[in-house]
Amino acid sequence: MQDIAVLKFGGSSVKSIGRLQHVAEIIRTFPARKKIVIVSAMGDTTDYLLKLAKQCSLIPDKRELDLLLSSGEQVSIALLALTLSSTGIKAKAYTGQQLGIITDDSHSKARILSIRDDLLNQAIEENEVTVVAGFQGCSQSGEITTLGRGGSDTSAVAVAVAAGADTCHIYTDVDGIYSADPSRVSNARFIEAITYEESLELARSGAQVIHPRAVELAQDHNLKLRIRNTFKPEHEGTLIGDSKVERKQNISGVAIDSHVALLKICGVVDSKEAFANLEGSSNIIIDALTSALTDECEAPSLLATVKYLDIDELQLWSNSVKKRFGNCEVVSKTEVAKVSLIGQGLAADRFAAARLISILANKQISIKQLSCSDIRISAIVPLDQAQLAAEAIHSEFSLETRLCTQNILSSVA
Repeated sequence: MQDIAVLKFGGSSVKSIGRLQHVAEIIRTFPARKKIVIVSAMGDTTDYLLKLAKQCSLIPDKRELDLLLSSGEQVSIALLALTLSSTGIKAKAYTGQQLGIITDDSHSKARILSIRDDLLNQAIEENEVTVVAGFQGCSQSGEITTLGRGGSDTSAVAVAVAAGADTCHIYTDVDGIYSADPSRVSNARFIEAITYEESLELARSGAQVIHPRAVELAQDHNLKLRIRNTFKPEHEGTLIGDSKVERKQNISGVAIDSHVALLKICGVVDSKEAFANLEGSSNIIIDALTSALTDECEAPSLLATVKYLDIDELQLWSNSVKKRFGNCEVVSKTEVAKVSLIGQGLAADRFAAARLISILANKQISIKQLSCSDIRISAIVPLDQAQLAAEAIHSEFSLETRLCTQNILSSVA
């Protein structure tokens, strides 16, 4: 039996009282003397609170928004602590501020700077189960902050590192990581184990099982992650860890990201430096940037692929780009998606990009932009063709039959 177990439950796992009771039973039977449980807001609570905020202000002030959104986790941790206590388990709930999760001052995208060891150790010592609000913290100046969407995963990893745990168990509503979204690709293969690098690239490319910042932090501290299904608690899930031996060629999966847009700034010849210095939204990330001739523009243009979370912020940001560049024309397209092939085996396959282009061409899927790295090839395609593209790529690279990464992960044995 381990001394300390760290478990994280997402919003779908705690969306009702019945599910909270189910989670409480998982916690009760988990083999560890002490347990730390990080919890997200119930169900779609965060989306509901954000919708309320946007009824008051199209672009809400981020300080006030943090105050509002952080309340969702406070509800879920209090209810879970009450549920656990009713079964005779000594449990107590803590907000990020109460547990001393210290962040920087960046509202809506804060990064954890430290966790107060004295408060965390005291909570562990006093309780059988320490229930912690994910997604939130407190700045050094005393302001309540949030870590951004998906931030509860990062909270869980940070607390696990601070507590000295060797594994962080992330419970969600799927069995683990697959070679593609099983709701979109029927023959998607379950992956029993995967490296940090591959899981990070999958997360960055649109797979929503775990947040990329959580994987980065776990890798930095060599903390193993296990993605598990709340509704199949006996299932071991997917292990995310580090390979200690030479890798076989391997391609892990395909991911679709629908929250991307193409931004074309017509009439701009050499504005990369100015574009890079443009102050944007915390929810807008420049993913790729190239100069090109396009159908919409007679003159050379700047073509940017951006990732966004909020369509209103994207429009406001697009308008600020237009203002920055003067009288140029700005064309924004949101009816696109990024389809990515991920795997460390891509570095050794010099024909992979050509195969991907060929298979999409055969399916008459137009590629708006292509970008590559050592372990990723991404194509921007029309949104209504993204699923067809993912299925075609998955089939072309035989991802349903490839050997799992677990065979070379020393941590699995």
